[in-house]
Amino acid sequence: MFKGLMILLIIGISGAYLVKNFVGEIQEETTVYASTKAKIDQKYYRENSIGELVLDLEGTPDNEQIRVWKESPVKSDILAASPNFEEMHYIAQERILGSPIKEKVNGAISEAENDFVSGELKAEEINKLFDF
Repeated sequence: MFKGLMILLIIGISGAYLVKNFVGEIQEETTVYASTKAKIDQKYYRENSIGELVLDLEGTPDNEQIRVWKESPVKSDILAASPNFEEMHYIAQERILGSPIKEKVNGAISEAENDFVSGELKAEEINKLFDF
């Protein structure tokens, strides 16, 4: 009886320890995400109807568009979707507003797709095409 109680107590303490550490990691990740989101220049972003960030660069000078693009979470989302080129095109079409940068991104996706399919480009090398 005493042995069973001790085993149950050890299992309970171990479970509490694991839950505490897991929740702590989630809170740390949430804090990092919130601070990263606060750092981006909010005037170039808005949320769409499903809560995704949309990069709105309409009327912004070309050099400023490139600067904002380099730090953009939308760029990170596009690169995270690679080599799923259909998803990459979808993200570029739906979450980037602004003619010059949108054309450059779509061109880079098309170039990456052609080079990847032909075997000239590896999946790890796709990121290089998006550094304008």
